[in-house]
Amino acid sequence: MNRRNFLYSLKKPAGVILLSLFFFVLGFFLGRTGSPSFTELPLEIQFYTGALPEYFLSDREQILYLLPSEGAPESRRLPAYTMVNCYDRVLCEGEIWLYVDTPVFDIPAINAKGWVKESQGVPYTDEVRSLLVFPLYLKNEAEYLDPHAGPLLIEERQENQVYLTGAGGWANWVAIDDLRYPDLRN
Repeated sequence: MNRRNFLYSLKKPAGVILLSLFFFVLGFFLGRTGSPSFTELPLEIQFYTGALPEYFLSDREQILYLLPSEGAPESRRLPAYTMVNCYDRVLCEGEIWLYVDTPVFDIPAINAKGWVKESQGVPYTDEVRSLLVFPLYLKNEAEYLDPHAGPLLIEERQENQVYLTGAGGWANWVAIDDLRYPDLRN
């Protein structure tokens, strides 16, 4: 083996070691900046008993948190009147929180699960059904039916029509009468 091949064979391991050292030092200094960690959040969680709402609408823009606390990192933001499915309920910091997810709008999708305050939403009922913006579907007899559009999101409203967007770039103006809302559960 000549000297040139020997030095070339050392470049890759040396690069990996230097890169690892860089990230170690970066992590060390970022850890010392005082940014909060999950262990520093004052969480006292009590599991809540009772029936969960099957569907839940956020009546304003909603933040899904990774933990049931406003000090936790955000998972994602939901527009007002987005329907979510509820999976768990806890009492934390004197508030009731729901662990929820929302249907996926498009692939790749950002995280669709997280915690929301129960007090910042309303149950899905006949009275609020017409306010829903996501997820919506088209009736089977609708003129613009596209089985690949998936759950649809209302972007804009005008008189008796809505502008819907869906997966894969699908978008169209549709008559409100052609919308199919998720079923109410008892």
